Amino acid sequence: MYRKCAQCGLDFKTFPSRKNQQCCSVECASVFKRKKPRIKVGDVFGKNTVLEIRHFDGRWHGLARCERCGIETWRQEIELMRARASSCACMKSENTTRLKTEHGMSHTKTHNAWLAMQERCYREACDSYPRYGGRGITVCDRWMESFVNFLEDMGEAPEGHSLDRIDNDGMYSPENCRWADPKTQANNTSVNTRIEFNGQSRTVAQWAEETGIGRTTIHYRLGANMPTDLVLKPGRINPYAEGRR
Repeated sequence: MYRKCAQCGLDFKTFPSRKNQQCCSVECASVFKRKKPRIKVGDVFGKNTVLEIRHFDGRWHGLARCERCGIETWRQEIELMRARASSCACMKSENTTRLKTEHGMSHTKTHNAWLAMQERCYREACDSYPRYGGRGITVCDRWMESFVNFLEDMGEAPEGHSLDRIDNDGMYSPENCRWADPKTQANNTSVNTRIEFNGQSRTVAQWAEETGIGRTTIHYRLGANMPTDLVLKPGRINPYAEGRR
């Protein structure tokens, strides 16, 4: 069943049981019962100032001038009185531009590293979560607050480098992070075998590079339970002969 709205004149769908319904909406019914507008010239709603009031299209409208851009537009009374009418479209445009240009580095390697860092620590569905968030690795509050803070502390990621924690059991923070090349990253993973000798702790790969001994040889000597000084001793060594001394 359709009726014509007594206020705006539009046809609207209703039911026979609603014999007293004369308007198509609550707004029309409000205006139909109230012959005077609820706004007046000079009223200020956010950044809008009402310059003129007219009744058309079944509703009261106000000619509002935006204090930010000076544009004058006709806006419905109900729209002006709502909190979202703080300004005209210029405010929305400025906010959108501000959000998009806050740091201007979306989808860059540095920004992706910041996002991946949070995902590893806090998103349980992430494949890397068990090795990070799952064992208590967190991100400092300053970096969680904004990417801008992260960028100020770390700078942009150099070519061929990625985010690395100096202490693998420590949190992501300015004091414990650096941009590292793949070689440094590989030597700093928790799965590496580390050997302590003469007060220095290094990976097998690092000792191999320094001593000239092959990594396979070092691993072989470690498997034979040789002392550390013999593990890192250049030249050919018979582990069984050394073990009988």
